[in-house]
Amino acid sequence: MKIHAVIDTNVLVSALLAKRADSAPVVIIEKVFSGMVVPVFSREIWEEYSKVLHRDKFGFDSVTVDCFLRELLQRGLLLEPDPVDMKLPDLKDIPFYVVTLSSGSDRTYLVTGNVKHFPVKPFVVTPAKFLEILQSQDG
Repeated sequence: MKIHAVIDTNVLVSALLAKRADSAPVVIIEKVFSGMVVPVFSREIWEEYSKVLHRDKFGFDSVTVDCFLRELLQRGLLLEPDPVDMKLPDLKDIPFYVVTLSSGSDRTYLVTGNVKHFPVKPFVVTPAKFLEILQSQDG
């Protein structure tokens, strides 16, 4: 059964910077590319992905980033959630939380390296916790 995930930008950056192929962010992206995980995003999230991954400070090859983003787009689910009036410690995190709530699935997780930026909810998980959830689905 497929699991939906709103993947915070920090997880994508971590996956692309990772030195180890078995790091949680890398494995999550592998699960996306294998079809086990369906990435969910909005246009606002998509724009952030592109803007952040193209930053010079990371040194990612632009062609590689474009291919990576194209793969995510092809495998993902683009939602346009209704605006919500809410507050989070980092305003840039609101679109990720709203898309998770708007997905219409109780099997959608918000995967982030900054869980402290979000309300404590069972669907807000670290990459490591998300892998545990995926492994429990396999068995």
